[in-house]
Amino acid sequence: MPHPADRPAPDIPGLVAALARHEVAWVLSGSAVLVACGATFHPNDPGRVRQFHGRGIRAETVAGGVGGKPEYDTGTRTSRRLAGHRLDHESHRPRTVGHALDVADPEPGNLRRLAALLREIHAVPAYFPDWADGPSLSWCLRWRPDPLTPRRLDHLLVTDLGLLDLPPRLTGTHAGLRRGATRHPVAGTGVWICDPAEVLGRLDGSARRKDAARAEEYAALRARAPLAPTPEGLARLGSLNR
Repeated sequence: MPHPADRPAPDIPGLVAALARHEVAWVLSGSAVLVACGATFHPNDPGRVRQFHGRGIRAETVAGGVGGKPEYDTGTRTSRRLAGHRLDHESHRPRTVGHALDVADPEPGNLRRLAALLREIHAVPAYFPDWADGPSLSWCLRWRPDPLTPRRLDHLLVTDLGLLDLPPRLTGTHAGLRRGATRHPVAGTGVWICDPAEVLGRLDGSARRKDAARAEEYAALRARAPLAPTPEGLARLGSLNR
């Protein structure tokens, strides 16, 4: 079972197949779109960023614990997990290494299908110990995808198939992204991929370290006209898994 402190790499073939099997209406957004267009970086890989070695997490005891023990301090199972992963944070919405960024249709029937998928793949919100306004570890462990609202699902989720992010508006709404999206095969499954210009537009003026490291690739992508997914990029995206 996934734990909120785990940071598994996304299994892209598994995720897109599961979304299709549950007939979830969604659009691929984020840096994975640029990989589909031929970018060589790993989706959302921030490169060399700070780690949490030697730092304790907020002291709290989970009801029943994990393995029957409290989850706090640097010697515990949770903090060891967190210490072993590179984390890339934004003050308002943490991001981490390698996840699938999907924008789902908020129509109630679609949310029910999405919630069924999340239960199937044992989704739990990711826990970030230094995010002051973020949920506690115990809340993450108790979380379930009900009640069905976009806000309830608006989390970076740790799942059996890797990290999955479901922002309803942060990268654009489903309706807005779907208008400019095109459908392409990813690991044998048809996927709606948002307009790459939407992704590059959000990166203008970004001060994040990972974006500074990718600046030359961003410039090369902007110079291509028209910019669209390529067979090589789609093949690479479809091969990304654990």
